[in-house]
Amino acid sequence: QIRQLAHNLLELHMGEAENEKIDEIVATLAEKLYSHGHMISRREAAQIGLKVAAPSPALDRAMWSLFDAYVEDLNMFDPFNPDVILGSADSSPILIERAFIESASHTDVFISEGSVRRLPAGPPTAGMPPSARIQLPPGVTIPQVAVDLSFEGWRPVR
Repeated sequence: QIRQLAHNLLELHMGEAENEKIDEIVATLAEKLYSHGHMISRREAAQIGLKVAAPSPALDRAMWSLFDAYVEDLNMFDPFNPDVILGSADSSPILIERAFIESASHTDVFISEGSVRRLPAGPPTAGMPPSARIQLPPGVTIPQVAVDLSFEGWRPVR
């Protein structure tokens, strides 16, 4: 799926005539870079065949400002923690923006929407295969939560 998405996005940018080059780029991104966290510099992007332009200082600042806005909107450095969301409540609605696709004419956001709720404390191994179960000391329970999604998908923003 990710190969197809990468191919389609590159084809929009590069054109159908570049299909062979696109396939090489997708193979590099999907197979040769072994980590999702691998940061690709402009130099490395050019080496794998992507079109790269050095921005002016003003454009570079604008791009960093946009990145900072995505960091904030997507809560990139805040782990998903149901206990923090719930606080002292037993349930809470959630709406999580997970990704943006933007063009000059419109913006779409991938959203997970629903609720998180606290479950009665109990053994954390319910529903797990016996080989994966752990034995807790008597009287020790682990709080549990459920995340119920009512919608997950793309929505237009503008």
